[in-house]
Parts: sequence; C-alpha cells; structure tokens
Amino acid sequence: ATADLARYFDVKPRVAMLSYSSFGNSKGPSPAKVRRATELVRKLRPDLEVDGEVQADMAGHRLLRDGEVVPLKPKAFELLAFLIRHPGQVFSRDQLLEDVWGYESYPSTRTVDTHIAKLRAKIGDSGSEPRWILTIHGMGYKFIDP
Repeated sequence: ATADLARYFDVKPRVAMLSYSSFGNSKGPSPAKVRRATELVRKLRPDLEVDGEVQADMAGHRLLRDGEVVPLKPKAFELLAFLIRHPGQVFSRDQLLEDVWGYESYPSTRTVDTHIAKLRAKIGDSGSEPRWILTIHGMGYKFIDP
C-alpha cells in the first residue's frame, strides 16, 4: 500500500511510508486511517496531473493547460478536483450535487451536466471521445485514471 501511495502521488516511498505507517497496527490500517494518510501525502503533493498537457494545481486552486492558466469558476474547479480525487469511481448527478454543491434536495440535476460540459471544453475533453471525464449512461460521471 505504501508503494501504491508513493506511485499515485509521485512522492518518495519513504515519505509515503512515514505517512502511512504512522497510523498502522498489526492488522493493517483502517479505511479511515488510510484516508488520513492519503490526505497527508496530498499535502506533500497538492498538484495532481490530469495529463502532461493539463494540470490541476490543488493548492493554487487553478487549472493549467500547456502551462497557461485556464480560467475556471470556483465550483467548476471543485467539481474537477472532486473527480480527480476519486479516479474510476462513478458518481450520480445527485451524489455530485450533494458532495460538491452541498445540496440536500435536488430540484434539477442539469446543473451537473452543464458544469461537466463547460469543464470538458476548458480541459479539451470531449463527451463523444473522452480522455478524462467519462459519462456512464444512466449512472453519472467518472474521472478516468490516467
């Protein structure tokens, strides 16, 4: 698991091990402890690359494309960051409204679709041939782990 953390966040294995093992026990860490360790590693590597040409700077709360800053509204960046932090996991529109927007009731889920479409345009992604944000018909969206 330490090597996986190190590889995923591109940090030295020793740093990942320190973060990971500080919560360990003989049976292995609980999921909550793994999440805490993962957050510590993310603090060491706050920028997560989407691809060589697109980079999400989590600490600076900005998106870079080919080294240039791409203007994103705060909620669009929060949506992108949320998806990046959960690669491969499918989220329904309702889940995204709850987790990203903080809504408890869902008058319309078109907000998510609109934000996804604008976000794809900003990062150079396509709904028909996605590189990063995949639509799972009837279910929602997921970030494709690069």
